[in-house]
Amino acid sequence: MRELARRTVPLRVRVDVMRAVRRVRAAGGARAVFVTTARRLRWRGALTYRVLVPPRWRLVAGKVDPAALPVVMCLWNRPHLLAQTLTDLASQRDAPPLRLLLWSNRRANDAAFLAAVREHGAVGTIASVEFHSSMVNLGGIARFVVARHLAPARASAPFVMIDDDEAVSADFIRHLLDAYRPNGLAGLWAFEVVQGYWDRRELPGGAEADYVGTGGSICDTRLVHQRGFFSRLPARFGFLEDIWASARAKQAGWRLTKIDTPFEFLSEDDNQYHALRELKTVFWDRLFPDRVR
Repeated sequence: MRELARRTVPLRVRVDVMRAVRRVRAAGGARAVFVTTARRLRWRGALTYRVLVPPRWRLVAGKVDPAALPVVMCLWNRPHLLAQTLTDLASQRDAPPLRLLLWSNRRANDAAFLAAVREHGAVGTIASVEFHSSMVNLGGIARFVVARHLAPARASAPFVMIDDDEAVSADFIRHLLDAYRPNGLAGLWAFEVVQGYWDRRELPGGAEADYVGTGGSICDTRLVHQRGFFSRLPARFGFLEDIWASARAKQAGWRLTKIDTPFEFLSEDDNQYHALRELKTVFWDRLFPDRVR
């Protein structure tokens, strides 16, 4: 059989087949490839649907103020930290009313999330808290899905993103608004990238950055109306929305800015970036090949 293949199948085709076989083996075998492909297709379908169809929000506390500043937070596996975030946001100084939009990527934790919101209520700076439970875990790109439905395509409006493991000061919102500019993305977790994602330098507040983490940031809604913002994000890198957003903003000529504001990570051990560490390197190098060593 092998001799027949050598005689009848061109060398280039045989090489391509062998490479494909090696990739399948490296991925854990045919079954693992099938499961991964099915998961990515489900993620892509759910993302496309939600980009086209606005999520249905459940008002859990307060009353929606049309003039309030949208604050979007994705939830997954840390319901025990939500109370801290609610307390921090309710205690903001010199800030407008906040419309808190909570997107749950894990339905098994919905009851705990809702209990935390009901216990805290809409007090202080928080005008309202709305909740959406997603059937599919979209990851952090869901925050941009929410933003897409907040303002029309040609409108320019700020929205804030915060992670559920960040403790922020009472001046957090004011610092973000002070740094906000149309066609801009600014955040507290921002760096200059030298060569490769993990080869980066700290920046002072106000400096221009190459990368801005989505947690603890403020962005113009026009970013999510760029053509291809959702459809061109490869499913393999679907949970690296921070790198994707920074790259899309940078390539569009937007300014990325470091914000100097006090904050603290509350739960480093269960941060999902540990599982995505190598993938972040691959994705950054793919988007910025000129910066690869």
